[in-house]
Amino acid sequence: MLDIKISNASLEARCAYAYEFKTQESLSEVPQYDLYFETPCPITHLDELLGQKIAVQINWAPNPCDPSAPVFPQAECKTRNYYELYIVGCADEGFRHNNSVYKLELSSWLWFLQKNRNSRIFQEVNALAIIEKVFAAYGCAAFRFEVSQLPPLREYCVQFAETDLCFIHRLLEDEGIWYYFLHENCQQTLVISDRQNFRVDPHHYLIPYLSDGDLPVLSRGGVQQISRSIKIRPNEIVLRDFDYLHPRNDLQSQVEETDKGLPGVPLAWYDYAAGYKDTARGESIARLRLEMMQSQAQLIEVQTDNFSLRPGFAFTLYGHINDDLNRDFKVVASWFHFRRATSDSSTAASCHDEIIHGQLRVVNQDIAFRPQVRTPKPAVPGLQSATVVGAPLAEVHTDCHARIRVHFHWDRFNSDQEHCSCWVRVAQAWAGKGWGVVAMPRVGQEVLITYVDGNLDRPMVTGIVYNGDNPPPYNLPQQSHLSGIVSRSLNHSPHTKHNEITLDDACGQERVKIHAERDYHTTVEHNMYLMVANNRYDTVVNTYRCVFNYEITSTEIHTGLTGIATDTYGIATNITGIKNLATGIETSITGVNTNSTGLKTSFTGAEAAFTGIRKHFTAADSAFTGLRNHLTGMHNGAIGVSNDLIGVSNAFTGVRTSFTGEESLFTLNSNALIGNQNTVIAAASQVIGTNAQVIGVNSTQSGSTVNTHGAVVNNLGVLVENIGAHVVTTGGRVSTVGRLITNVGCEIKNAGMECKN
Repeated sequence: MLDIKISNASLEARCAYAYEFKTQESLSEVPQYDLYFETPCPITHLDELLGQKIAVQINWAPNPCDPSAPVFPQAECKTRNYYELYIVGCADEGFRHNNSVYKLELSSWLWFLQKNRNSRIFQEVNALAIIEKVFAAYGCAAFRFEVSQLPPLREYCVQFAETDLCFIHRLLEDEGIWYYFLHENCQQTLVISDRQNFRVDPHHYLIPYLSDGDLPVLSRGGVQQISRSIKIRPNEIVLRDFDYLHPRNDLQSQVEETDKGLPGVPLAWYDYAAGYKDTARGESIARLRLEMMQSQAQLIEVQTDNFSLRPGFAFTLYGHINDDLNRDFKVVASWFHFRRATSDSSTAASCHDEIIHGQLRVVNQDIAFRPQVRTPKPAVPGLQSATVVGAPLAEVHTDCHARIRVHFHWDRFNSDQEHCSCWVRVAQAWAGKGWGVVAMPRVGQEVLITYVDGNLDRPMVTGIVYNGDNPPPYNLPQQSHLSGIVSRSLNHSPHTKHNEITLDDACGQERVKIHAERDYHTTVEHNMYLMVANNRYDTVVNTYRCVFNYEITSTEIHTGLTGIATDTYGIATNITGIKNLATGIETSITGVNTNSTGLKTSFTGAEAAFTGIRKHFTAADSAFTGLRNHLTGMHNGAIGVSNDLIGVSNAFTGVRTSFTGEESLFTLNSNALIGNQNTVIAAASQVIGTNAQVIGVNSTQSGSTVNTHGAVVNNLGVLVENIGAHVVTTGGRVSTVGRLITNVGCEIKNAGMECKN
């Protein structure tokens, strides 16, 4: 006999009699149960039953109406199935035998997950850890994991506008993990597994095959009918993906079953953007997809009265005439229908009114089972907005790939935390290999988000928008004629500190404004052309310096002096390796100048220099001067080596004191006009080709003088000589004297020949 027993305080108080129970259980699906009962006490408020726990037990004993069935004492009637469920629905079903009839919709605690819809972000966790966090919100959740290996970490995973149930289904389908419910110890436990060796009930592992002519016998619990179905499925999976951090990697993965295809007919299933970054992970996903499709290629439907067989369990069939079916099977789905007689039926009538019907869906033990990928990924039909976030007090928060972090406005679990999202790429106007446009959104700005390949786990910033906290830099609509770029200095600077390029398109007032908050650098590798059709105004507050390496050409110059620039230096030290200086007009007044020059080439058109005190130390100096007028108050010069090549030199010296260690002088033509000259010479050697002197007054005092003349011509108007000692050795001398007055204290002459007229 069949007995359906329920345990619930509210129903027991109403003397409820359960007469029918239906079950529908499948791997990776929420189970559904329908319970029908009658009660003499009508239920006024159906909602008072919702959410209550209820226990259902299915008991049976050998059929007393079957004379061939063995007889067991009532005490040996065993509870074969136990269900710990929740009431999720209740409906009126009318009346029967003056009793009210009701239908209860029952399910497990997992059913409640489809009534919670959420949007949130998970980072750096695997799928099982995410599921565990979702289950943590349900105090009634009883579950355990039985997996052969942990799935890989997910850098970024989004649940968006989807129920908790759809979310965990999507994760498990991606990883090829399935689940079922285990009813034991008066508890219903969710088992999450990827193992292909299904659980075995030691009391119901060997199941006999009963022919269609045999009546179901509860004591035997066999299989009455087997129906096989087979379909063509793809035998090859090809996946492809793209990793922007390694764009050259070929991320195509391919897995196939060569012995399950059709000759000459390619059956390849191609998919792009499967969500992996290396080929090993791609091949794993492809293998899971292929196993998922192949597991649905051959299905077997079984009719049975052994309702101990449930999804997640395996059994061995024996006794079938087709020996190929006498093998191990895995149960992937089950449907059972239990119905017993009404409460007022007699024992004989109840035997004929009982219904026990079971149907199983099984697969061969050697076929890997994977859940079907049915749950669609959430889609965003348009753009989403988010706010840029960063570290505390940071204004620009980015990494080496020009990515940012954002806070999505739909995310209620994170606010403006630095790590409330993954690093998000920013679409720029131009992006190349070390070149392009870089304009990083700053913390607090509102950005627009799209998703690469429609995948919520791959966000990308496509634009920046103004809002109430971030108004535009121009006063709109009054300044609608302005467009351009205005930045803001960092360190939380006021709006007045910025760099700017503004285009003014007001008719008749068109202009381009460029503003540098501090320095402005322009580099031109070749030529630069500047054409000003009208006027040009340059205003320099401090120093204006132009360095021209080659040539300045001008057809017309108008020079205006609008101010005075005065530079005062305590000490100015300039060290120049090579300096080429071309100066048109230079006026320089220097207090103290110390200049050390390695090599200096100077071309000066005209120079006027006024120097108070100058100390000049020159290793080597080559000077080429067209015309130089030099007025020096005092000049002290110490020169190691001096080579002067002077076309014309006019020197006006008030007082000059010169100390020369050694001097070599080579003069082609020298004209000297000296008002008064005093010369003290310790030793002098002169080699003179031609010397012409016009001397008004010349006083010479010589300690010792040695003169060697090839030819000397002296034209003396007046010569006055006072000679202490004079030794003259003359090879040949011709003297023409108009008048000679000589006062000689002592004269010694050795003359080979002397002719006088």
